[in-house]
Amino acid sequence: MPLLAHGQSVPSFEGIVNDQAQMLPRATRLYLKQMLEDYRAQTGHQLAFLSVDYSLDGLAPEVFALKVVESWKLGRALADDGLLLLIANRTAECASKWDTVSRARFRMRLLLALSMKS
Repeated sequence: MPLLAHGQSVPSFEGIVNDQAQMLPRATRLYLKQMLEDYRAQTGHQLAFLSVDYSLDGLAPEVFALKVVESWKLGRALADDGLLLLIANRTAECASKWDTVSRARFRMRLLLALSMKS
């Protein structure tokens, strides 16, 4: 695994839904995986989900996410169309609890984003 600043390593790619923080119920993970696979089949764009249950120790989330995207080789090389949805559960920017309402809002926003055609 490639190392980042502050000693974090890029998580291994374990599929397009990588819920290391175990924030999503199994049924939601399976549903999200199917949605992302369908979206890729329709558009060619590759989206992935990663949740981590540790602090990024001051590393900007976008820097961490970019390292993950590069390591996982998301998207098509010439199109540069990979996208990672990162949730760092113990990062200061993510102070609110991931409760049932947050999960429902997340699913609704994701559905809206995936339903938009490129």
